[in-house]
Parts: sequence; structure tokens; C-alpha cells
Amino acid sequence: MIVQIAPSITVQRLPNNFSIDPSLVSEINRRTKQPERDPIIAIEPKKSSAKTTVTGILRYKDVGIVNPFKQSVTSAMGLALLGPFGKGKWNKVTLHEKLTNQNRCRSYTFWVESSNIVPVENSIGITVRATIIPYSILDKCVWLCVDYMVP
Repeated sequence: MIVQIAPSITVQRLPNNFSIDPSLVSEINRRTKQPERDPIIAIEPKKSSAKTTVTGILRYKDVGIVNPFKQSVTSAMGLALLGPFGKGKWNKVTLHEKLTNQNRCRSYTFWVESSNIVPVENSIGITVRATIIPYSILDKCVWLCVDYMVP
């Protein structure tokens, strides 16, 4: 009989013997007490965040999407309140910046004006450098790219 005693831990026992090896109990305790740290740390912008230059691996890119804020604002005054987001098309980009000597990385998701994106075939996985600033818009704070280049 095979018995599952924890996620991804099974033991084979005779139907009348449910004793558990002490070393297995120690392994279960070790796994439950030390949850793995998430290898990706999302860096969210705050109004007080500083201008940041990020060099990392391109992991996600929406090509030529219309600004999602623009869909909910229809008046000229409302579009003016959106600032740069009220005009044109924007791309949403995610970069992963590896932390030195660690198996972790910082993840930055930011908006880039479509005209500033360098079109590259199969661009996911390439190294990109971007300078981003926090931008407050409609009670949200987002990263806005002011410089974007493929080194």
C-alpha cells in the first residue's frame, strides 16, 4: 500500500504497518518550516521611488496595445488628466534583473511608448536596458519608461 503523507512525499507500507521512519518526519518538518523564497521579486513603483536604470532579460512584451486607462476616460478633459497616457499606443514590458550571487531576480513591469520600442524578432530573452520613473495616474502608480534600448 502506498500512502501519501505530505505533498510530493509518499511511502510504501504494508496495510498493517503505518509507522513512519524518524528521518522522514525530520524531512517533512524541514520542508514545512522553511518555505522556499520566491525567486522573482516584483518591484512595484511608489510615488517616492527614484528614477531607476534596469538592465535585464526581456520576459514579456505586449505589442501595440492601446492604453487601458484611455478606455475608461472619454472626455477631452479626462484624456488631458492622463498626461502622456492620453495619446498614442503603449507597450507593457517586463524585465528580470538578476541579483548578484543569488538565484533570485527583480522583476520590473513598465509602460513604453510603442514608437520607442526597437522591433526585434523573437525578442523575448534578449538583454534590454531601460530607464524608468514612477508615474502617478488615476490613483495608481506605474513605471513609465523614459529610455529604452537593446545594448
